[in-house]
Amino acid sequence: MSEEDRIKEILIDQLKLDESIVSRELTFDSLAIDSLELLELVVAIEEEFDISLDDQQLSRMETLGEMSDFIMEKIKG
Repeated sequence: MSEEDRIKEILIDQLKLDESIVSRELTFDSLAIDSLELLELVVAIEEEFDISLDDQQLSRMETLGEMSDFIMEKIKG
C-alpha cells in the first residue's frame, strides 16, 4: 500500500468517511471537521508515519489533496 493510500485510509477511519466520497478535491468545509477531530487526525498520521506535523498548517488547508501533498512532503523529508 502506498503512503497516499495509507493517508486516505487514516482519513476514512478517523473521520468516519464513506470511501466513495473521498477524493483529492473533497474540502474540509464540506466535512465540518472540528478542532478535536483535526487533532485526532494529526496524531493518527504522526503515529503511522513517525513524523511531526504542525496542526496550524494543516488547519489552513482546504482540501484532502492539499493535506495529502503536505504529509507526503514530510514523509519524504
